[in-house]
Amino acid sequence: KFAYALIGTETLYRLAADGQENPQAYIFLQDILKELGLSSQENLCLRKFQLKLLRTMGFGMDLSGPNLAQDIFGELEALLKDREMTALSFETERAIEHFLSYVLEREIKSVKFLNSI
Repeated sequence: KFAYALIGTETLYRLAADGQENPQAYIFLQDILKELGLSSQENLCLRKFQLKLLRTMGFGMDLSGPNLAQDIFGELEALLKDREMTALSFETERAIEHFLSYVLEREIKSVKFLNSI
């Protein structure tokens, strides 16, 4: 759970501009930390947080694009609308990671920590 919290915190740190207030982003962080403590689906909590954070910061993924596969679209929409889910497909995971890397122009370093444990 700590590793997922670390990834969420690093995502916020990398997306937030220095000196720019964004109280909603910190409310999302508070929410994910509570959710991580209660849920056994840490990855879904993290991905939902990342998608909401991206939208709040003005980098929402274009879910209407022709290059987005229908199954990925459905999973992303379900996450953003807080629908009950059990897991994300590998393709959806990669789409989120790729988009985050594109926006941040770098990878989230704490993902390597999670993958090592």
